[in-house]
Amino acid sequence: MGNMKLIPGLDLPPSCRTVWVSEEARKTWAPVIPKVSAMVSELEVLSVAKGHRPCAWQTIAEDQFPRLAAAWAEMDLVSLPILRVRNFTGFAHRHEKPRAGEQANVCVIVARTLKDALRFKAANASGDNDTQGELLGFPKCCREFFCTSWAGGYFDPVWQAAIRTSGVMVNDHSDRPLEPGELPEPIRHVTVLGHPFANPLLRYAGIRVGFHLPCAFDCRETIAVAAERMGLAKATDPNLADILHGLLSMPMSWDVYHGIAVVRTPIFYLIVPSVPAKERHVVEVVSKPEFVPKESARGTGFPFIVEGGRSV
Repeated sequence: MGNMKLIPGLDLPPSCRTVWVSEEARKTWAPVIPKVSAMVSELEVLSVAKGHRPCAWQTIAEDQFPRLAAAWAEMDLVSLPILRVRNFTGFAHRHEKPRAGEQANVCVIVARTLKDALRFKAANASGDNDTQGELLGFPKCCREFFCTSWAGGYFDPVWQAAIRTSGVMVNDHSDRPLEPGELPEPIRHVTVLGHPFANPLLRYAGIRVGFHLPCAFDCRETIAVAAERMGLAKATDPNLADILHGLLSMPMSWDVYHGIAVVRTPIFYLIVPSVPAKERHVVEVVSKPEFVPKESARGTGFPFIVEGGRSV
């Protein structure tokens, strides 16, 4: 799919490592990002309580469930545990069963009605990804994209979403825009003009507005759904909402090779497991307007800063 070939059998364990470009960037942003991520987690449940979608998926520490279930009940929401899984950090495309005696996480469906929660549980047990996505409020175009990508082994389909984005540009200095989905060999490096609300690259660190993998970096349906979430964010904490929007508007790139993806931003890198691509694939994402923090690194390559502007 999208000319990306995979290495069979390569499947790395979940993780997410953050590398800061400088001590100044770390001191400024390291305390802020967990607060943004925590707000996003709250928005997942709040979006259900506000009637924006039927269900939310929450993965929480097992010993936290009684407290959170009580809090959700006070919001008139139903919480139904459906899986007990091993603890993990970062990006995980599959869950492992916990070993005997070890602390575990529990995957919980938070829903407006018991009927919706039970319907999700049945869809999860049968592997019905489309129904699960529908109940989670994902747009139909993105559900279809996910099901196709997942079936092809592309469990982290960033490249596939990039080449579906309108006006995707090949980084071969030709300035030739491609039609969405067109990708002649041997192109494996592209630039897209994305919308912050449809940018999934920082989701590994819990920074996102939409709660699904968009089918393109400019998916209109995703942007519309995420705009509702941003409205909730502004009502919850206007300052953190502005920071969330800004972080997603930074120039950034996704660089994957042999199962490891590196997301580069002007202030930090994220190193995470991803699709086991045989060849290196790179997606550069720019937003208009873009946000470039004053703590950004200086350098000669995208997405760093040179005197007078951003590196290109």
